[in-house]
Amino acid sequence: MRQLTSLPLDDDIIDRILVFLPNYSTLLATILACKHFYDIFKNHPNSIVRAVSYNVTGPALPQAIRVLRYTPPDPDASAKDNENTTTSSWKEDDPISPITNEECRQLQRNAEVVNTLEDIFSTRHKDRASRTNVLTSIESWRFRRAMYRMMLFAKAFPLDDEEEIEFEDALDPDELQKARLRRKEFLAEFTNNELCELHSVSLFLKEVAAWACVASGTYSDETLQSGDVALARGPALILEAYVAHDVEGLSGYLTDGIITQTVEDYISDPLSKIWEERKQKSPPTDASHWTSILDDIKGDKDICHSCHVVHGLNLWNETNWEYLDGVPSFFNMQALVKGNLIRNIVDGPTLKGKIATLRCQNLLKEIHAIPQKNPPFREWDKQDWMCETCIAEIIRSHFHIWFLERQVESK
Repeated sequence: MRQLTSLPLDDDIIDRILVFLPNYSTLLATILACKHFYDIFKNHPNSIVRAVSYNVTGPALPQAIRVLRYTPPDPDASAKDNENTTTSSWKEDDPISPITNEECRQLQRNAEVVNTLEDIFSTRHKDRASRTNVLTSIESWRFRRAMYRMMLFAKAFPLDDEEEIEFEDALDPDELQKARLRRKEFLAEFTNNELCELHSVSLFLKEVAAWACVASGTYSDETLQSGDVALARGPALILEAYVAHDVEGLSGYLTDGIITQTVEDYISDPLSKIWEERKQKSPPTDASHWTSILDDIKGDKDICHSCHVVHGLNLWNETNWEYLDGVPSFFNMQALVKGNLIRNIVDGPTLKGKIATLRCQNLLKEIHAIPQKNPPFREWDKQDWMCETCIAEIIRSHFHIWFLERQVESK
């Protein structure tokens, strides 16, 4: 049906245009640009907003909605009152009731976190050579639903507030057992395949948090080394630490070596107990566990251009050198300086100052520009895929030459 307007479009076509818009800001701009578009939206606001929400989150919309509508049970309320709480009992297979404006804003924020993490995951575990996300639609769905469930798990079982933690007192064993039992019961609703996806996503988030620790210069922070504190903080804070190269938001008030007993083995403990009860094998401990999300991995058998040893996705060239800032091999760059140059009373302080602000990507580009490189790297090309050991050897072999050139340039 078509209303009397100057637009040569039927109402159902306009409705179709609105439901295919990619995000809420585009929807808002569209309905504000034309009164007729706005009128069509007012006739079907719930279905259009739900459709755009699907475009924002993908098929993981039920998991994304559940993150927003879940409210942890009130410990002071009766079991019956908690059972009657609509938000805490909302399940992924329940019909999606009208989505509020505030929920739209939260969905958009969470989707941006999940999208960015998926991009990182694609580069690190699907295809290291691709700068764009190359996950298939089914792989993307597995990753997203697991990531939203990880968000939900962190919301359901957050790290205790600072004022609630008594570091000097051991937690009551019964309370600790109850806390772990609640986490197990929470995860027990998922199938074995879905739990394997959660397991892989949790390991990926730990990996991202560990990268942020190295990149921020806090590689030795015992509080964050296990990854359990990071998981309890949730994916959004982990991504924030990754982007900012700053883990203060993850560790917070916790200092080195202090971790509450309630988050030890945060998700690994309930998962292992569920698999044991179901008489299921635990996921493999090697990289093959990524197959819970990925159907195939590109370049997992590739060899280093220099040493010819298989390193798979842990190979580097100029397309991904920036990731080396968070790789442990390059945490202490001073150790890659040959001889006693770093301890030289004249040049040592200057070199240390340059290293303090040095990025691996920039260093390797400048070393590559050196006209006469040392053997066996004279024919080294920036496109050559090389392992961490060989890249570290390139830096070690040329650090002193690179420093000399910087000194000459500064004069």
